[in-house]
Amino acid sequence: MAFLADPGVLQRRTRAIGAALGASAAAPRSLSTVRARASAARLALYQGDHEIADSAFVECVAIQRELNDREGAAFTIANRSMVAEARGEYDAASSLLREASPRLRL
Repeated sequence: MAFLADPGVLQRRTRAIGAALGASAAAPRSLSTVRARASAARLALYQGDHEIADSAFVECVAIQRELNDREGAAFTIANRSMVAEARGEYDAASSLLREASPRLRL
C-alpha cells in the first residue's frame, strides 16, 4: 500500500471527492443522489477530511428528512458520530449515536 503514501494520489482522490460532492449538491434532491453524496462523505471521512465529511453528512440528513427517509437519516447520523469520534469529540459521538439508534432497524 505504498501508493497511499504518495501525496499526489491523496491529492487526486481529495479533488475527486470534492468534485463528486459538488456535482451531487447541484443534482435534484432524490434518494439516489443523497446516497451518492453520503458515499463521497464516507470517503472523505476515511481519508481524514473530517470537515468536508461532516458538512456533507449534515446536508444529507437534511435532505433525507425532507424526503422522509428516516432510516437513511439515522444511518447518516451514525456516520456523523464516526466523524465526531475521529475528531476526539466523544460526547458528541455518543449523543449522535443515541439520536440515531431508535430509528435503526438492525
